[in-house]
Amino acid sequence: MIKMHKCNICGKRFKANVTGRLQIIRKTEKGKKETWICKDCATSVTEKLKELNLKV
Repeated sequence: MIKMHKCNICGKRFKANVTGRLQIIRKTEKGKKETWICKDCATSVTEKLKELNLKV
């Protein structure tokens, strides 16, 4: 079975093994929060992360 994820920005569904997608994991007190971003939205997100001096 193919695992599908939903982009948190545009809402488009995509496969988990697509190249160019982003998975952002934030640790919280209760566990972890995953954010999935498709390859179409990933370019704008990486630019914003670079402006904030965060590693991609």
